[in-house]
Amino acid sequence: MTSLTLGTVVYNQLQLLSILNTPVKGDASIILAYQLIAAKLNVANGSNPCVSADTIAAADALIGGRTIPISPKITPNSPEGQQMVGLAATLEQYNSQLTPGCTP
Repeated sequence: MTSLTLGTVVYNQLQLLSILNTPVKGDASIILAYQLIAAKLNVANGSNPCVSADTIAAADALIGGRTIPISPKITPNSPEGQQMVGLAATLEQYNSQLTPGCTP
């Protein structure tokens, strides 16, 4: 896979790696992006998308056309940040607990 769409913005592999190498530093958009990237890669690798499709769609809708990291920074304790962190937590469950040993 050479690109992924987060929100409505398409990122190439180098851009995605840059996001994954960005320290969180209290940025809810980075927290969400980490888990959204992993979830989309899990789905692309054959993991069952049914359990995560609504959450992935909600995360994409929340990000919209903004680029990650979103500027100005979205703090986790802001209303939008709380939504991002909540979606990230659900995606983290999907990524780590719901798809153990996932293979295509």
